[in-house]
Amino acid sequence: MNNTRLKSSFLLTFFVTLFLASCDTNDPRRIDFSDVPEPFSTTDPVSVDTTESGLIIYVIEEGEGEFEVGPRDEIEFYYTKRYKSNLDRIISSSYANGVTEPRQELVTTNGSRFDVIVEAQFREGLIGMKEGEKRVLILTPPIIGYLGRSFTYTSDTVWVDIELENITF
Repeated sequence: MNNTRLKSSFLLTFFVTLFLASCDTNDPRRIDFSDVPEPFSTTDPVSVDTTESGLIIYVIEEGEGEFEVGPRDEIEFYYTKRYKSNLDRIISSSYANGVTEPRQELVTTNGSRFDVIVEAQFREGLIGMKEGEKRVLILTPPIIGYLGRSFTYTSDTVWVDIELENITF
């Protein structure tokens, strides 16, 4: 009988400890989106275009310079991916965890699991941007990504705010 009480007591202590540990708000695995700016407004865009793939591109602010992003360029940019049905629900962002430096990446990715530009429509929406340009990309389903192989990862519409800081070639 004492053995049963000891086991029950141990299990109860274990589960209470596990529960309390899971309630820790300082979890280092939790992504902090508190510094992410509000979504860009699409009420008065410079231009709107819809591509054959279904991508909708809102140019919010035109960029400057003679160079435009090409398919193999390396760029520095800020971005935030959200679900269009609930713009408060952030998928990922370059501003996560208080980061203030722009993200640096190749427009044509090598398929690394750390790449941000994995969606075909995201890459398509970057082409032609100039430094300083701001766009909203509306990725429409099916959203196809490429990480070594083609895959469809969501049937939701995704809203991407993007600001091009620099084309580093």
